[in-house]
Amino acid sequence: MRAARRKFPEIEVHGLDWKFEPEVRRQLEALNIVTHESLLEDANLPASYFDLITMNQLIEHLWDPRECLSMVRRILSHRGRLILATPNIHGYDRRLFRAGL
Repeated sequence: MRAARRKFPEIEVHGLDWKFEPEVRRQLEALNIVTHESLLEDANLPASYFDLITMNQLIEHLWDPRECLSMVRRILSHRGRLILATPNIHGYDRRLFRAGL
């Protein structure tokens, strides 16, 4: 979010997390980043509003990924895009983390 704000100061940036530490919230709001403290499934976000949603290493932690993706679809604008990244359990770094390195 901070990188998006620096690169594109004219865009509206929102961040959603189930809990923001107070200092993190203050820092984001000082950068004019709108914060939403909620689970995505419970968030009161406007329909067809967001042009871009990013989810970085999140979906693998959700109880119901389909419900989450349905919500994302509802809040994305007609031509909106979702960037979703999830770890590759067969990737090279998996062996390192499994070994405790």
